[in-house]
Amino acid sequence: MPEKTDKPLNFWQEMKRRKVVRALITYAAAAYVILELTSIVTDPLGLPGWTLKLVIILLSAGFVITALLSWVYDIYPDGIKKTDKIKKSDKNEKHHISKQKLSLSNVVITILMVAVVFLAYPKIFNGDKLSRLRDKNGNITLAVMPFINRSNDSSLNMFEIGLQDMLITDLTNSEDLTVNQIETMNELFSAKNKNYSSITTPLARDYANSLEARVFTQGSIHATRNNIQVTLRLINTRTGKILTSFQAHGKDIEDIWNIEDSLYISIHNFLSIKSFEGNLESYSFAPLTTKNAEAFRLYVEALQNATNLNWKASLEKSSEAIKIDSGFAGAYILQAGALRAFGEYDKSDEVIEMGYRLIDKLPLKDQLNMKAVWYIHQKQPLKSIEAFTQMLELDPQGKWIYWNIGNLYLQLKKYREALDPLKEYIRLDRKRGVSGKWVAPYFNLAEAYHELGKHRQEKKIYRKILEIVPEKNDVYKKWAICDYSRNDTVEAKEKMDMYISFLKKNGRTEASTRIQTGLIYKESGKYNKAIKEFRKLLKEAPHQDIVKMNIGQILIENEIDLQEGISYIDQLLESYPENSDLLYLKALGLYKQGEYNDAYDLVKYSWEIRHNYYHDHYLLLKEIESLSARN
Repeated sequence: MPEKTDKPLNFWQEMKRRKVVRALITYAAAAYVILELTSIVTDPLGLPGWTLKLVIILLSAGFVITALLSWVYDIYPDGIKKTDKIKKSDKNEKHHISKQKLSLSNVVITILMVAVVFLAYPKIFNGDKLSRLRDKNGNITLAVMPFINRSNDSSLNMFEIGLQDMLITDLTNSEDLTVNQIETMNELFSAKNKNYSSITTPLARDYANSLEARVFTQGSIHATRNNIQVTLRLINTRTGKILTSFQAHGKDIEDIWNIEDSLYISIHNFLSIKSFEGNLESYSFAPLTTKNAEAFRLYVEALQNATNLNWKASLEKSSEAIKIDSGFAGAYILQAGALRAFGEYDKSDEVIEMGYRLIDKLPLKDQLNMKAVWYIHQKQPLKSIEAFTQMLELDPQGKWIYWNIGNLYLQLKKYREALDPLKEYIRLDRKRGVSGKWVAPYFNLAEAYHELGKHRQEKKIYRKILEIVPEKNDVYKKWAICDYSRNDTVEAKEKMDMYISFLKKNGRTEASTRIQTGLIYKESGKYNKAIKEFRKLLKEAPHQDIVKMNIGQILIENEIDLQEGISYIDQLLESYPENSDLLYLKALGLYKQGEYNDAYDLVKYSWEIRHNYYHDHYLLLKEIESLSARN
């Protein structure tokens, strides 16, 4: 009776004898390692977006070829030979191979398997890794870096920060993500003078560290005639390991917004605990401010110019963007800021009015920003502080937000409350090393210390300013005021002489330097010396408006001679009848003289035409209103 045979079992044994299984396992392990390495080096080496697909196709073809070759051939110590067919007499014989062959193949397989485990482990245990990236509140801090345009299409350059801006805006709405805002990112890259194409992974990692972000992105834009592809990787800042990567495609430039939506969903689903489920159309995403590519390009250029304090160019670009898309709310914010920088307060107010009508179209962060700016224009600093504080929940690294809050507290004369936000601005500024020569926040902190009588800390700030900008001679003026306030007349005189000497070297007239001397006396509370200096100046040149205003202010505010003080202000009002500062000083003088009705009319009118908040003016208005209510 013929012996039954199990054909599948015999085929499997034959595959093992011919070492096909071992060859395929080894090939699969090597292919996995190659795919992982390809995904890692594609962006840094500037390889095309289809590189990974090509490698997958080639490795798939290689898998089939490896199976065929390993069936037909075998490797022996003396070379490659065709595998012999098995003889019946050899069925029960053991087939020996040399120790050298066994050792070499096992070493190769072991190395490949270790590499596979090393690369696959983070993917298998992804949840644990992400939990380590979350803070105590369960949030992940994310830095979205600019994209790199690796195509030859220069029209896509605007999306290097355009895609970055859109992703930041959308991801900010994720409850368990804390995203560094576009202003912070732009300032960092602008100060470092880095071209986006030169931002390597190690450099981006350094930036992310300076922003205290636990995860950062790196993305690139690729384009062919009928296809746009955007790739993006999420990278662990601490380890430098790639967490995952995404790709999104479109046919042309108009598909960029759909590409951004796809990347946003992918990032959110990977990092956020509360990922989207079901049909994406059931979710309400913040609407984009414009769908017009040209308007968006102009907005990006306006934003870059505003970051570099090039207000003229920012005004031009934002105005052009609004002409193209009158519903582009973000462009109104930039236009208003540029107008305010030029002192065009009335026009700035009109622009903010128009932009504020579109506030419902803005994402949450921009709504808060618009509200904060609106309240500044409305002379409501406390509400503006409230809006900026809410912005910090979305952007805790936004140093400009801290500066705005500190500045508003200074305007309210809440000097103690101003300390922490101003110190936080300086901490972030020094950590990032991007301040350049802009030291206004340092002066603001010194002002807060001065008003609190903390002169040692105040002088420490002045030393720091001179370290940053050695030629900043205005420091010596403030230093002299500090020393006069402490009644240290010797050192105060030394610092004042240094400041006056600097002014003379820069061509300032004798009268101009003497005005500065009078101002130092005035600001340090040495009113008699200030009045004496100002009287001498007026005797020599009676038509010096700045001198009249300062001597009038001293005489009225300190009730030294109300009538004389008002007479100086009246002389100035003949030339500047709508000047809110002059009208306030006259109202204050009248109030101190007991002329409450006239004072009320003036203080109310001058408050209505004032473009900026002035705390003393506000207090006088409320005081007279309260007095009128009681009577």
